Amino acid sequence: MEFGIGEGLALLPWLNGAGAEEDLAAVSPAAAQWGAGDTMRWLRRYNTTAAGRGDSPLTFAGIDLPNAGGSFAPALDPLESYISAQDPALAPTLDSVRAITDRIDGGSALVAAQAWSQLEPADRDVAVAGLARIALRTAALQPHREPSEPGFAHHTCSLLAQSALTTAYMLQAAADVVSGASMELDASVRDLFMAQAVLTMTQEFDDKVVVLAHNNHVQKTPVVFGGRTYALPMGSYLARWLGGDYRVVAQTTTADHVPDMLLDSASPVGFRVADVDLPSPAVGTFEGALIAAGTSQRPSLTDTRPGRGMPTLLGIRSQAAIVDTDVSAAFDAVLNHPRVTKQADLGF
Repeated sequence: MEFGIGEGLALLPWLNGAGAEEDLAAVSPAAAQWGAGDTMRWLRRYNTTAAGRGDSPLTFAGIDLPNAGGSFAPALDPLESYISAQDPALAPTLDSVRAITDRIDGGSALVAAQAWSQLEPADRDVAVAGLARIALRTAALQPHREPSEPGFAHHTCSLLAQSALTTAYMLQAAADVVSGASMELDASVRDLFMAQAVLTMTQEFDDKVVVLAHNNHVQKTPVVFGGRTYALPMGSYLARWLGGDYRVVAQTTTADHVPDMLLDSASPVGFRVADVDLPSPAVGTFEGALIAAGTSQRPSLTDTRPGRGMPTLLGIRSQAAIVDTDVSAAFDAVLNHPRVTKQADLGF
């Protein structure tokens, strides 16, 4: 799930029945804050009743940066335990990193980027150099760690280290946008990390891996808005690595409004979610084609793969915007919701 690696590790025992159901907010502040509570409670009930049905519980894992890039602690806390037990030579490096990164703790990357930009350049350099050392050494020593060693699996610790380093890169990229020093396609760095995390899951498990993430992360084509390319998404890497084993189902709506993210400095996450009115879909978009076909008022799942009778459609909704892409190249199917509502208990 588009959820932090470390946060997923902390949540997994609860999903498998540890503690009480009402403990979710304490076990996983991220799940509670970001409105994933209903999904997590459903998954807990599914897992705790699986044996009685003769099924196996579902394994849950995060694939994203800590707190979506908003802080380092959810990645470095479990990594610290691992380093202390398995590679104590790295402990001084981690201590010097944490003396700096523990000052970065925002509700989201939007908030954390401001705190990062206010650090002294020398502190940022120390943090980045230390995180790079930890990530590179942890990855290099992976083949020499025994699977039976206590603690998290070594590949998970390598992902934690890489996620912290990627967070530093993304926060600096955000600061560069403000200063005018940004480079195009910087957002691709986060998506490459997410793709590598998913690939690790496919190598660890023999079963199917289901990924839940935003359309613009899972699509196979570059993310383009208004003719400008913003990122190479996670899905573009997975499609290249996995070929036909990677299948993408997008979601959209033909409603005349949609919940969207509006910048708001007073919000703890730097934005608020509000209903936004939408214009009628343009000709040549996926939603426009559903309306023209008279199928927009009921839920539908459309097979968009080439050769299945789909016309060439070059746009699909992305919240209140339109992403410019060949829909058949980006997705294998699209699920349409004729009605969408803002989650009532979302805290921002």
